[in-house]
Formats: sequence, structure tokens, C-alpha cells
Amino acid sequence: MVGRHVLDPAVFGVLEHTGPGRGGEILREPAEAGTVRGAVSEGPRYGAGDKADHLRPGVRLACARPDLGPEFRSWLREFVAELEAGADLGTVRTGGRERRRAA
Repeated sequence: MVGRHVLDPAVFGVLEHTGPGRGGEILREPAEAGTVRGAVSEGPRYGAGDKADHLRPGVRLACARPDLGPEFRSWLREFVAELEAGADLGTVRTGGRERRRAA
């Protein structure tokens, strides 16, 4: 998940009295004590501070799900085609009908 961190409760006591070190590192003490763990994640990486990257994992997950993917990918293809054709983003297609999105 984008921007998801699981911290040992001991970290919060350290953060209360620790200022950023060289390079902005603030977790050196707990890391050296062995209370910080990491996990290697395979697959694409997204920046939590980037607005577009915040949306990409949800789209990727929706496309990959067997129960949701086929319908979502079909909708996404149609949506992108409409955008490329110059469709008004205020118009939402639902079930073959158009309705104006509430402002």
C-alpha cells in the first residue's frame, strides 16, 4: 500500500526526543537497536506524495482482481476511449445512459 508503515511502539518514544540527522534520518537509534524491520516488495513502486501515484495502485488492483477486473477493465477502456475522443469529463456513462455529474 502506498505510504503504509508499521512501526514498533518503541519508535514513538524515540521520536519525541530525536531530531533529524544527516540526510533527514530520524530512526537511526531504533534501527541500530534492531526494532525497525523492512520487507522487500516486488512490483511497481509508487510515491505516496505524488497525487497520480496515489491513484495508480487502486486502478492496478481493480484490474487484477478476478471478480472485478473484467468489468473494470472494460469500463476503463471505454472511459479512456471517450477521453481520447474529447469527451466532457463532467459526463459520466452508466449502463449506456449519460447523466450529468452533480456539481
